[in-house]
Amino acid sequence: MSGMKSSQGAITRRSFLKTTAAVGTVAACSGLAVGSVALAAADEAAEQNGEQTFASFCRGNCGSSGCNLNVHVREGKVVRVNSLPFSDADPKTKGRSRICLRGMSNVYRLYSPQRIDYPMRRVEGTPRGGGEWERISWEEAIKQITDTWKGIIEADGPSAIAGWTIYGNSATLQGIFGLGYARLATLLGMSTISNGADMGQIYSGAALAASLGVGASGPNLAAHARNIVLWGANSAVTWPHEWRYMLDAQANGAKITLIDPNVSITAAKVDNHVRIRPCTDSALLMGMCNYIIQNDLVDTEFVLARTNGPCLVKQDDGLILRGSDFGKEFEVLGAMPYSWQPITTDSPYVWDTEKKEAVPADEAAAPALTGSYTVNGKKCTTAFDMLKERVADWSLERTAEVCDITPEEIVMLADCYVNGPTMSALANGPGHYSTSWDYFFGTYELTMLTGNLFRPGAGWANTGQTMTGIWSPDTSYGVPENAITGPEYSVLDLPEIQQTGTYLGKPATVKSAIIHSANPLGNSPDRKRLLEAVDAMDLLVVVDMNETDSTRYADIVLPCTHWFECDDIAGFNCNPYTFIGEKAVEPMFEHKSDYQITRLLAEGMGFGDKFKKEDLEVLEESVNKGVQPDANGNPITWERLKKEKNIRTIPDDYYDPSVIVPDGRLMMYWEHPAARLTGKEIDVVQERLPHFEPPNEAWPEDVPGYPKNSLADKYPIILMNIHARLSTHTTYNHIAWLTELRPEPFVNLNTEDAKERGIAQGDLVKVFNDRGYVIVKAQIDGGLRKGIANLPHGWEADQFIEGHYQDLTPRASNPVDDNECYFDCLCQVEKYEGGK
Repeated sequence: MSGMKSSQGAITRRSFLKTTAAVGTVAACSGLAVGSVALAAADEAAEQNGEQTFASFCRGNCGSSGCNLNVHVREGKVVRVNSLPFSDADPKTKGRSRICLRGMSNVYRLYSPQRIDYPMRRVEGTPRGGGEWERISWEEAIKQITDTWKGIIEADGPSAIAGWTIYGNSATLQGIFGLGYARLATLLGMSTISNGADMGQIYSGAALAASLGVGASGPNLAAHARNIVLWGANSAVTWPHEWRYMLDAQANGAKITLIDPNVSITAAKVDNHVRIRPCTDSALLMGMCNYIIQNDLVDTEFVLARTNGPCLVKQDDGLILRGSDFGKEFEVLGAMPYSWQPITTDSPYVWDTEKKEAVPADEAAAPALTGSYTVNGKKCTTAFDMLKERVADWSLERTAEVCDITPEEIVMLADCYVNGPTMSALANGPGHYSTSWDYFFGTYELTMLTGNLFRPGAGWANTGQTMTGIWSPDTSYGVPENAITGPEYSVLDLPEIQQTGTYLGKPATVKSAIIHSANPLGNSPDRKRLLEAVDAMDLLVVVDMNETDSTRYADIVLPCTHWFECDDIAGFNCNPYTFIGEKAVEPMFEHKSDYQITRLLAEGMGFGDKFKKEDLEVLEESVNKGVQPDANGNPITWERLKKEKNIRTIPDDYYDPSVIVPDGRLMMYWEHPAARLTGKEIDVVQERLPHFEPPNEAWPEDVPGYPKNSLADKYPIILMNIHARLSTHTTYNHIAWLTELRPEPFVNLNTEDAKERGIAQGDLVKVFNDRGYVIVKAQIDGGLRKGIANLPHGWEADQFIEGHYQDLTPRASNPVDDNECYFDCLCQVEKYEGGK
C-alpha cells in the first residue's frame, strides 16, 4: 500500500530515506549510545548547521502520555528527537523531562516504509484484507465516502454510520479527542462504537470518584508515602515515569509491595511480592477489609467525615434515607460522569447518637457508624454495617485458600494500608478480566476504610498517578449548535448487532464506520467475529498514517499526518503540564491532518459552512477559553503556550483534588449502580458493594466453593497479553530501531508447563482454543506462575507465523463496565510440527 510512487515525479520514500533523514536517525542512535557528552556535541554542531528545533509531545497511550520532545529539523527534514525539559524542571533531576526509546524513535515512524502516502481504495471485487489496492485522489475518496453516507442516511438514518476510535493519538484537535471528529459526528448524528479497553479501571474511577484517580503523584509520593502497593503492575517496564518516584520513595524509607502472580523486573525491586492466584484480587480485598473491620483498624474519623459509610440505608429498597423521605423538597444539581449517579440537594440522613434520632448528615453532632434503627416505620442500617456484613465470610483462612497465599501475607498487606500514608497504585493486570470492576471497587473501599485519601503520600490512582485537577482546553467547538448525539454501541456487541439488526432490543445497524486514531482490528478481542461484523458493512473507512491490521481490511484508507506534521495542544490527565505540539515539517506526499480530513468530509456532506475555522484558529480559541488557571493561579493563554512551550498546571505537592461525588461524600455504598453503557442490565443489589466471583473463563483449577471452568479440561492454560517496554499497543510496530531489540512475537511459557509438553526454548508452538490460534516461537520463563502463558501485547497479523493472538481472546464481559477481558482466556499450547 505505502510503496506506491508519485505520478507527479515527487521524491520517493526509498530515495528520501537514503538521504538526510536516514543520516539524522543514525546520529540519534549514536548519540544515545555514547551518552550526554555526544548529545551536547550534537546540539552544538546542530546550531552551526542551521538546525531548527520545534516543541512537541508524545501522544500514544503508554499511560505516561505527554512527554515533551524537541524535534530537530534540518533542510526541511526531521533528523532526531530528544527530550525537551519542562519549563520549571529542577536543573539537577529535570523532573519529568525524561523520554523513552519509543518517543525518540518517532523519527523512524515519521519516515517509516509503512507510511501511507496517498488515499487508497480496495480494488473492486477483491475481498477485504486481500491486499489489492488502487491509488485515488482526495476528491474521489471524499466523494465516494460522502455519497455512500448520504445513501445510508436516506435508507437507515445517520446512526447507521459510526465513529470508531480508541487511544492511538491523544491530543485536542487531532486524534481520539479531536474536535473535528466530534463536531462532524454531532452534526451528522453518527453512532459511536465504544471500545472497552481499560474500562474496568476508567469506569470505576469515573463512577465512584468522578475521576480516574485521587492520589499523590511524583515528588509528593516520593516525599510522603510510607507504603506503595502495586496491584498487578510491572511499573519498571510500563510506567517508568512514576516508577522513578516510587524508587525515590523507597530510598526515603517507603515499602513497595507488589501483588502479581508472576515474577517481573518490578518484582526484583520491591520489598514484598505476593504471588496471588490469577483473578482473585477482589477476594483478597474482601479478606483485607474484613480483617481491618474485625480488628478495629478502620480510620473511623475519615469514614464518618468523608464517606457515606454512616448514612442510613432503608432495608426495603436499598436506598439511602433522605430528606425527601420526610417530605422535604430538593433540587437535582447534575449527575456523575458515566454512571449518572444523581447529585442533588436531597440530604442523606445519619443516626445522631446524642439526639437519638435521624438527622441530615451535615447536622449530626455524633453520627453513628454502626447499628440498625427504625425511622418513620422503616428499618434502616448504616452503609458501613452493610459493607461489614458483605465481607464477614472472608476470614483470613478462606481468603488465603482462594488466593493461594498465606494468612500472614494478608495481614502484612492490611498493615500496609493501616500504617499509611499508602498509595494504591492500580494497574490493568487485574483489569483485564470479567471481574475487573470488583477489583477496582474493592481497592477503592480499602483506601476509604483506612483513610488513605486526600493526604500527602496516599491515594487511589492509576499506577500512582494523580488523575484530577489538571487544566484542560475548551472543547465546545466539538459540540456545535443543534448537535445530535447518536447511540453508543459496545464493540463487544458489534457482531450481534450486524447479525440480528438489533441492540438491547432496539433496531440497530452499522452500515459504515470510520476508524481513526485506533487499530481495533489488531487490538480488540475475538477478532474473527469482529472481522465478520466488518464484512457486513457497506463501507469501512480507516484514517491512519501507517499500515495496520485495520487499514488492511478497509475499503478506503485516508493518509493522515504524523504528530510532527501538524499543530496541536494537550493537557494530559497523568502529567502536571499542558503542552504545545508545533508543526515541525510540511506533510509529505498527500498526508492531511485529522482536522483537515473532517473538514473535507463535512463539506462533502453539506456542512462546509460549519467548518470554516482553520486549525490554528480552533487551537487558539480552545486554549484561551480554558477555564482553569496554571499552578500559580495565572491564566493559560495561546500566546503564553506558544512562547513557553509547556506550562505547569498543578504543583508537585498537589494531593487533595476536589472530587465531584454525590452528597459530597465518597461512595462506600453505591446507591444507584448503573452500567457504563445505557440499557445494559446489571444486578443492582450485588453491585452496591464489592463482591467476589470467579472470572468468566480463566479459572482452570478447583478451589473450595468455586469449581473450575469446564473448559479447563481442554484448555488448561491462562493466556495473558502483558504490556512490554518497546510497544505501545501497535503504535510503534515495524519501527526498525525497536524491532532490532524485539524482532518477532513469542509466547512465554512456565518451565514446568513447557517440559510437560516437550517444548524447548525457540521451538515453534501453536497456542489455540475454540476461537482461534496463533503460531509463534516459545520462550521459557521460570518467572511465570505455572498455568500461565504470556504472549506480549502489541503485535499484528503480518508479524505472526500464522494466526493472530486476538483470535483467541473472548468478548464475554461484565455488563457493569463492558470491559475488554484480554486475560480472561483459556488456551492450550502444543509443539508445532507444521513447519519452521
